[in-house]
Amino acid sequence: MKKYTYSFNIAANIRTMLVILLLFVPSLMSCQGKNSGETVSGVPAVEAPGSIRILMDPFLLHYLKNFPTLILNTSENAVIQRLSYKDFDRRERNLSEAGPGTSQNSIYLFKNGVFNGIDHAFTNDKGLQSRYKGVEITRSSDGLILGIAQYEPRINLNQDGWTSSMETGRLSQQHAYKKNNNITIVNDGLRRGAVCALVVEEESKISYFGSYQRYNETPDRPDTTMEFMNGDVIISEYGFLLKQDISRFYFTNGILMKKEYMKTFNRDQRTETYTVNSGKGEIIVTDASGTVIERSMLERRINAAGYLEYEAVKYPAGNGYELFFTKDTLK
Repeated sequence: MKKYTYSFNIAANIRTMLVILLLFVPSLMSCQGKNSGETVSGVPAVEAPGSIRILMDPFLLHYLKNFPTLILNTSENAVIQRLSYKDFDRRERNLSEAGPGTSQNSIYLFKNGVFNGIDHAFTNDKGLQSRYKGVEITRSSDGLILGIAQYEPRINLNQDGWTSSMETGRLSQQHAYKKNNNITIVNDGLRRGAVCALVVEEESKISYFGSYQRYNETPDRPDTTMEFMNGDVIISEYGFLLKQDISRFYFTNGILMKKEYMKTFNRDQRTETYTVNSGKGEIIVTDASGTVIERSMLERRINAAGYLEYEAVKYPAGNGYELFFTKDTLK
C-alpha cells in the first residue's frame, strides 16, 4: 500500500477540518432527516410514488383505515364529508341525524403535521349547522401519545323532533397511554383503549392487539396488521373466534384498490376490485371462483398535490354515496 506524507502545518489542518465539519454537518443531518423516512414531527413515514408520504401514525391510520385513502394533507386540518343517497342519479339524500338536507363531516385535526384529534360537524346548504369535539389526543413535548379522550355530543332538538344542533358533551371515555420502546400500552394493559389495548410499531409494520393478555399469549396474532411495502399498504383483520384472517385491504399510493373478504360462517368469500385510482371506472365484485357477481360505478379525483379529493360510488340498486376530502373551512 502506498504511504502518503503530509508536510503542511498540523494546527492549520485541524482548523480547516473543523470548518469543513461545521459547514457540512447541518447538511448531513438534513439529508438524514429526509432519507430516514421521518417527518418534521418525528412520526415515521414511508414514501409512496409521487412523493406522497404515508405517516405511520398508528392512531391516525386506525381512524382512516375504513376510508378509501390513508393519506391526508397534514399541513392543515382536513375534512371528510360523506353524502349518502337513496337515488344517486337524482342526488336524493338519505336522512341524517340532523334531518333533511344535512351532511356529516369528520374534521381531522393537525398541529405541525401531528394528529391531535377529530371534530364532527353537520352542514346544510346554508353552511355549518353545528360542530363538536369527538376525539381529543394529548401528547408529550416529544410527540409521544399520552391519552385519548372521547366525548359524547350534547343533542338539541327542534320543534319537529330533528336535531337542531350538537355541542361537545360529556367526557365518555378517558384512556392513558405509555410507550416502552416500540410498544404502546393502553390503560396499563388492564382494559382496551380507544383504538386497542396494545400497539407494536416496527420498521414496516404496525400491529394492533385487542387485549394485553392476547398479546402475551399469541404475539404473532394481532387483531389488525398494517404492512408497508414500497408505498403499498396491506391491512389484515384476524378473527380470533374463527382462528383465521377475515379480511385484507390493499392500498396503492395510499388509495384503496382491493378488498378481500374470506369465507366465514355467515359470509361467502368475495373480492372487490377498484379499477381506477383516479378517473371513472368500476368496483368489480367476484366470488371465490372469480365469477363477477356485481359491478358498481366508481369515480375518483386526485388533486395536483397527489391527494384523493373525491370518490363517488353508485351501486346497481341505484343508491350510492359521495366522499369529499377538503381543507377545514367549517368555522
